[in-house]
Amino acid sequence: MNNTKMTTTRWFWKSLCLTAGMFAVLAMIGCSSKPTVPAPPIPKGDAMIHVEFKKLSNDEFNKLTAFVRKLGESHSALIKGSTTDRDVGDYNAFISLWNEGVIDQVYTPEHPIPSPNVEASIKAELETYLRGKGIDVGGVTLELRYGP
Repeated sequence: MNNTKMTTTRWFWKSLCLTAGMFAVLAMIGCSSKPTVPAPPIPKGDAMIHVEFKKLSNDEFNKLTAFVRKLGESHSALIKGSTTDRDVGDYNAFISLWNEGVIDQVYTPEHPIPSPNVEASIKAELETYLRGKGIDVGGVTLELRYGP
């Protein structure tokens, strides 16, 4: 009987320590206001559309990612020698378990740097899209980022 009580006490303390450890890990990872996957560095002279969001469902995230990719294409220069193909680069998208994250649409290297007027136009199109889909405009921010 004494041995059973001792074993139960050990399991209690082990489970308590394990639970405290899990809460510590969640506090360090889950409470961060920044996504856990950082955006790749932007090379000198290059640019990207950077969107941060909070409280989006997976479906909204997928649709917003597709929309941001189209924004990059519609606000980019034509590929040299083409009258139809746009000069858009790769994209990076991440959503966390807490439904927040980032979407980056990178312009190809040596793409002409978008002007502040282009940024204002992109922001206006994004806001119109969000309102049309019933998504909180305050939970999504957009900025053009430039390489050093």
